[in-house]
Amino acid sequence: MRIPFLPKVNDIDELGVEDARFRFTSDTRGGSAFLLAGSVFWLTGALVAVMAPDLRVTAIIYGGLLVPFLGFGIARLQRARLFSHPGYAALVTFATMTELAALPVMIFLRNDRPEALPGILMIADGAHLLILMWLHMDFTYFLAGYAKALLGTLFLFDVIAPGSYPWQMAASGAISLAAALFVWRDSSRTPSLYLKA
Repeated sequence: MRIPFLPKVNDIDELGVEDARFRFTSDTRGGSAFLLAGSVFWLTGALVAVMAPDLRVTAIIYGGLLVPFLGFGIARLQRARLFSHPGYAALVTFATMTELAALPVMIFLRNDRPEALPGILMIADGAHLLILMWLHMDFTYFLAGYAKALLGTLFLFDVIAPGSYPWQMAASGAISLAAALFVWRDSSRTPSLYLKA
């Protein structure tokens, strides 16, 4: 999805974006494999919260550690070339590390405020998507990041679905899944989104 505050141009070079960055987006399918892996984490967490509520805290704190492995597996099925541009691949890694900032907070609050954990993780998840919006030049990342941060805040302060792990985790999973589909679709045609007809 085109970033609306960037102009459409006659020649893609007018954007001042390296061609290698567009190739990275195309080669990696825009990182959609990891959005899909994230959606699996969130949706599986929702099921765990319903079927085995005693494991919900452990699932949300440590379950996300499986996302990179699942993401690499999905990327292989997509035939994505994740390391074709090492500099950009490193930036993706750094973006993902921002999500780990939620881990000590969740561990600290797991006994006192376990109902706050989904909201905390959603906010961190949303923040890391903003970096990926810039990298892949795809506004879908911004919309997903903003939706996660806003919903995470509303969940955290019990404005909506107070204390409901299944609903909160399912909402985040649905956002990740929808974003993955849009990012995957647009990743092969990103430069054309910015060209005048």
